[in-house]
Amino acid sequence: MKALCEWVLKRKADSVKRVKAYHNFESAKLVGVVFNAEDEGSYLASIDFITYLNNKGIRVKAIGFLRGKERLNHFPYTKGVKYSSYSEISLFSATKNIDILGFINTKFDILIDISQTEHFAIKSIIALSKSKLRVTSFIEDYLFDFQINVGRDKPVDFVAKQIVLYLGNIQKAG
Repeated sequence: MKALCEWVLKRKADSVKRVKAYHNFESAKLVGVVFNAEDEGSYLASIDFITYLNNKGIRVKAIGFLRGKERLNHFPYTKGVKYSSYSEISLFSATKNIDILGFINTKFDILIDISQTEHFAIKSIIALSKSKLRVTSFIEDYLFDFQINVGRDKPVDFVAKQIVLYLGNIQKAG
């Protein structure tokens, strides 16, 4: 079943029309962030990262994922952040969730995955995103344009610092 779902996702991803462009934190106006809101450490580090981007004058839209729908309403309001359950996206990358559909269709300058998870729902959002630059902290060939290989065993705050370091040092071409 997993192979079939991966095949369907790859086909859908290949049909996504997007303009690829490299951005750094100086040129980006709109950044998307996908994160894991399951545990407090990941959640707090993700919110800190989003706050950092906002303080740089970058507009951020983020989506945090949880295992169960029952906890979705227990998070404090953070500007630009929505929460969703992994179950909102089917194994065939389908969803009716308006927040997720809007996130997928937003043409972010940069989409950053700091989830440190291999959940299919997150993979689907990234694969179907119309963002210009997709960034992650691990290797996933067909999904991402820029990969900082720090591994999945690192905490989110470390991953966020590495992304800030690398994207902060990349010069915009042209």
